[in-house]
Amino acid sequence: INVNYQINNDAIRLSIKGHADEHQPENNFNAVCGMVSVLAESCLWGCSQYSKSEVISRESGNLDFWCESNEKTRAIITTCVEGIKQVALQFPHCFGGVTNGA
Repeated sequence: INVNYQINNDAIRLSIKGHADEHQPENNFNAVCGMVSVLAESCLWGCSQYSKSEVISRESGNLDFWCESNEKTRAIITTCVEGIKQVALQFPHCFGGVTNGA
């Protein structure tokens, strides 16, 4: 799982790739995928309630979206990313990274 997020004054972007690998159930990867997917989809829904947003890509193993940046959407993204970081601490073998930037 690779997570990249960008927060600036005008826009916010969240990109999550690789969160749906059906071939590794022995190491809880599917449970981790579920946790990350719930956080990411909740983040998208929350942001879409408070700003213009657009899904760039949404398919198995991939969610990439942007939204306008405002106080509420920044709080939603920050909370989502912190939740994903906590999952990554518990299951580091499932993550390639959680990074802020391009």
